[in-house]
Amino acid sequence: MSANDVVYWLTLAKEDLDTAVMCASNSKPRPACWHSQQSVEKTLKAALISENVNFPHIHDLDELRDMLPAGWSVKSAHSSLAKITKYAIESRYPEKSNKFTAHDAHDAISTARKVHDSVSAELRNRGVA
Repeated sequence: MSANDVVYWLTLAKEDLDTAVMCASNSKPRPACWHSQQSVEKTLKAALISENVNFPHIHDLDELRDMLPAGWSVKSAHSSLAKITKYAIESRYPEKSNKFTAHDAHDAISTARKVHDSVSAELRNRGVA
């Protein structure tokens, strides 16, 4: 994969983050949480692509983060992404959809923004994106 692929994945991640913000501002916490998780997933996959790391089609954010080589600040800054990982699953099922709150959405968006900003800055510093 190329630097263009990294930029493309980061662009998709930013679109998901923007969508999460829009959903939260319209009092729709479930899709805000879903899109936040998707943003983090795509951001981490962009970083993995930049490192030429082949990754499986998984949604576990901790597992994806742990696939990054040493030296990535996102590894230490976000030692647990389990809470946001669960949104990839729970948001798909109607019986769990009513449990999402505005607070969940705010936290998920905050995490997604921090991960995206961290990885984007690191990629720029490495001359990739």
